Amino acid sequence: MSFSHLVILGIILIIVIPPEKLPEVMRNIGRMFNDLRRSTSGVFDELKREAEFKPSDLLKTQPPPQQAHSQQPTQSAPVKNLDEVAAEKSDESKS
Repeated sequence: MSFSHLVILGIILIIVIPPEKLPEVMRNIGRMFNDLRRSTSGVFDELKREAEFKPSDLLKTQPPPQQAHSQQPTQSAPVKNLDEVAAEKSDESKS
């Protein structure tokens, strides 16, 4: 928030809340923000810890090395273009 926003907010608070209760209300608002900050800081710390990159993670995500001489190459299904897929779908819906 900019300074002008804070001034406008302060003026509105003085109009809405009587001046004798204003310190108590501001104290309660400050406590609320401190409690909110404390409760969310634990969540952010946990997210940072989970998102850290560790070198051991690389070893977990690498696929095992393939042995070319012992495995037969797999044949993948032929790739169809969108026109062929649309034609098949329209044939299926007609029958």
